[in-house]
Amino acid sequence: MNNLKNKLKEFELDKLIHQINGFTALSRERELTESEAKERQLYRQEYIRRFGSNLRATLDNTDFEIAGEDDGGNS
Repeated sequence: MNNLKNKLKEFELDKLIHQINGFTALSRERELTESEAKERQLYRQEYIRRFGSNLRATLDNTDFEIAGEDDGGNS
């Protein structure tokens, strides 16, 4: 599973989402095997890791302006 975990870091986001959705669809048809459930969990963890990283990068590069304040922050 560690090998898969490393490979997931190279997956395109669309492929990652497609795999997660595939496991979800399969789980609606039948119970996932233990191996499939573990694999789905790895895909989900990678998705959440990327989502968090992207959110952090967006927030780190976002400036907020409060209406009514000048550049010096004095009202």
